[in-house]
Amino acid sequence: MCGIFGFISNDTSGLKPNQLKHCIDDLAVLSESRGKEAAGVAVATQDAIHVHKRPVAASLMIASRDYRQFFARIFNLPGGIKPGHLLDRPLSVIGHSRLVTDGAQERHENNQPVISNGIVAVHNGIVTNGDTLWHEFPSLKRAFAIDTEIVLSLTRHLCRQKGSLVEAAKNVYKLLEGVVSMAMLFDDLDYLLLATNNGSLYMCSDEKKGIHVFASERYILERWQSRRAGEKIMRDAVIQHIKAGTGVLVNIQDLCLYPFSLSEEMDPVDISFPDTARRKIFDIPSSAKPLPSLGLGRLGGAPSIPKGVLKRAERTAAAVAALRRCRRCILPQTMPHIRFDQNGVCNYCHAYRPVECLGREALEHEIEKHRRSKDEPDCILAFSGGRDSSYGLHYAVKELGLKPLAYTYDWGMVTDLARRNISRMCGKLGIEHVLVSADINKKRKNIQRNINAWLKKPELGMVPILMAGDKQYLYYANKIKEQTGIKLVMFCYNPLERTEFKTGFTGVAEHGGQYYYDISFLKKFRVGAYYLKQVVKNKGYINPSLGDSLHAFYVTYFANRKFTRLYEYIRWNEEQILSTLNAEYNWEAARDTSTTWRIGDGTAAFYNHIYYTAAGFSEIDTFLSNQIREGKITREVALQRARTENLPRWDSIKWYCDIVGIPFLDVVKAVDGMPRRFDV
Repeated sequence: MCGIFGFISNDTSGLKPNQLKHCIDDLAVLSESRGKEAAGVAVATQDAIHVHKRPVAASLMIASRDYRQFFARIFNLPGGIKPGHLLDRPLSVIGHSRLVTDGAQERHENNQPVISNGIVAVHNGIVTNGDTLWHEFPSLKRAFAIDTEIVLSLTRHLCRQKGSLVEAAKNVYKLLEGVVSMAMLFDDLDYLLLATNNGSLYMCSDEKKGIHVFASERYILERWQSRRAGEKIMRDAVIQHIKAGTGVLVNIQDLCLYPFSLSEEMDPVDISFPDTARRKIFDIPSSAKPLPSLGLGRLGGAPSIPKGVLKRAERTAAAVAALRRCRRCILPQTMPHIRFDQNGVCNYCHAYRPVECLGREALEHEIEKHRRSKDEPDCILAFSGGRDSSYGLHYAVKELGLKPLAYTYDWGMVTDLARRNISRMCGKLGIEHVLVSADINKKRKNIQRNINAWLKKPELGMVPILMAGDKQYLYYANKIKEQTGIKLVMFCYNPLERTEFKTGFTGVAEHGGQYYYDISFLKKFRVGAYYLKQVVKNKGYINPSLGDSLHAFYVTYFANRKFTRLYEYIRWNEEQILSTLNAEYNWEAARDTSTTWRIGDGTAAFYNHIYYTAAGFSEIDTFLSNQIREGKITREVALQRARTENLPRWDSIKWYCDIVGIPFLDVVKAVDGMPRRFDV
């Protein structure tokens, strides 16, 4: 989920201190694409490990005065390296650019590099069974909230038991669930340990110069090699993949590499911890102001809802239950542009075209054109952490024999639950994960601005502007395709998730097409004209998010979509999907709803509450109606599920309000006071 990187050199590198710092700076900034909430580095010299970490983006950290002073102190230590002189002794640097998951970044010890048990480490991924492991090893004492700590505690504990660092690493990884790509420095060993269970780790080396460099993605190293500092010293170095289920020990004195497997029994080198430490660890807590804390359930407990709001919600549910509905599906009379025939069947049912699957054979034929060599990914699979893309990843690996590169665009509304499920899946399947992280603080500020504008003049047709920030996932899918040269891009859109009513609320009639963007150019123009009209009427929408919103409109309707859609070839089966995910991956569901749909999207609970409150239906109703039309469920089952699944998800709505910085109760009351499209 985060970006890790490092630079190891010895006395043959010929580098000057400023060159080393420029290399580290570039690696930090390039790794920022994987997380911008915190950053840090650790520098190991012969007698100490110096740690510098701050709760800000890497680009801000390296521009700070205290960061420059940090390196100046290292290079001016008594008997150490002097500015302007060549580096005449080994120096090892590990770094981290963080997307916050476990452990809020307000607490210095939760940011990375993490320090525990004489180990300084950086970690990419999420340990999803950390609490269980702390319980199973009661002799280990937990000090922090961050999941990385259990890995370090277990490594030290098991190394003492096994007498070997490599054996300890193997046994630690057998215990862990989730993605764990690590780099560890030790206060008592002249080794750096690199290991990964999903393959999100790459290294390039120049043994003649005495330099090793590593990062979470091949593209990060390629970009680094093309920059001034990297090009000068490592332009022609070959980038090697540290594959899933493997690791490398690096001797930080002579830079010898000792690769090993996390599953095979052979030990290439036997390293055990000595009795005494040789390096002191220096870590000065930050005085920098952190960004707002992130994470589901971290910013408050169960919300307190005013009795008046709860009673009105009950009256709304009763009024919704009394709405006239289609006799075949469950769409109500408040659906935009709905009409009923003499038998009470709606025009949406009449216009519906059943999903026609192209079949497994056609899918095999398509992917055969793109299969690559055994060691190379042959597919980019867009992976949100939701149930459909999770099953899609399983199917691609287990059924199709593909080697996917999982890709996630995190714009700040991917829930911690989704992130944990991403980590579970990629860790279990050994799949490399490319994360593109937006400037989450900026994205959430944009959402805040647009909610405040929307609340002044609530319009159902403008609700999609609250989700505009996520549409760049299409842009970055194409970008990663260019960067990697992988031609096959697979999406796991559910063909039954048709939400044309969002376009309908702009005054443009639904079309019954399979995807929301499959409308004529004239209708796209009319939708754009509606948005422009609303912006003119409500000047609050003219804010710094406007460029993001315009780009979102463009990529929504005009972006290149030459993707392979899995569920156009295989039939979507909810029962099979959930049974597979639960049985094989311990897949996690939400606590505040009975449905497993949309639980990885932090905006869904909020906007569906708006639609249900004001219009008497939500995405849930249109999704269930399509399942009826496909013969997957009965109308009676759909009605019961709609009543249950449309209940307000107060916990998730409060989480949403908290992280974008808007008062929960004010928003709930404002939505509650919206004009209804039906009588309450």
